[in-house]
Amino acid sequence: MNAKRKGNVKKVIITVLENIPFNNEGIWGRKKFKKRTLSEADYFIAATFDAKLALIKEGADEEKISVIGLSVDTSMFFPDKNYISKQKTSKDINILFVGRIEKFKGVFDVVASFNQVVKKFPDKKISLTLVGKGSEENQLLNKIREYGLDNKVLLKNVKYGNIPDQYRKADIFVGPSKEDKYWKEQFGMVFAEAMASGLPVITSASGSIKEVVGKDAFLVKPGNVGEIIKCLSDLIENSAKRIEYSKKSRKRAEKYLSNKVAADKLDVVYKKLL
Repeated sequence: MNAKRKGNVKKVIITVLENIPFNNEGIWGRKKFKKRTLSEADYFIAATFDAKLALIKEGADEEKISVIGLSVDTSMFFPDKNYISKQKTSKDINILFVGRIEKFKGVFDVVASFNQVVKKFPDKKISLTLVGKGSEENQLLNKIREYGLDNKVLLKNVKYGNIPDQYRKADIFVGPSKEDKYWKEQFGMVFAEAMASGLPVITSASGSIKEVVGKDAFLVKPGNVGEIIKCLSDLIENSAKRIEYSKKSRKRAEKYLSNKVAADKLDVVYKKLL
């Protein structure tokens, strides 16, 4: 805003992910800064419809808001070329979680669900890969040991450039985020990445996730381990369903979540404001 006042820039366009109106306004200066931003910004790009509604409730002019989601590089995140043939023949199933190792990301629910699933399918070689870091890594490792899953669960941190390979090694993606008073999933790039990678996705109806995955993923109630187990079981015992949702995921990513789709929408906005 200061740059605009000094004449260094002509227009200020702000991208907004926050989807809880008036969130964290108890922080010193936040409310004043937000009020100034709402009055002086020329335009807002809301990452989701939830973010747009939050902006409107806070006083933004609806005519100055466009909803343009975050996007994924579909040439970087793409399916394993052998995914379909593997699903038809292999009994090995690798379940993948990518995200911060925190309870609100649902990772403890993933491990609890996995503990039941491996018992349910003793004839299959099922593994779980957890990619990420967070403040609750030690607690999670303790829980994995408590379940006796040390040889079936791998927790690791991976550089972003190597993340696409983790998706391509997987058969199913699961990320059942939760929410609290101050946070709910604002977009969820991992869901876009998983779908672009052609993975069946199990997630939760929390925050703005549904806007990302639409009807092309399995949605569970946040924190409902029983529903996660059911969805995992359906996919594990039905290779045709894994293939079906793999195709749905990639198609959705190409149609709605790619960099090209977002760039075309942004192009329209920027030209309008020039």
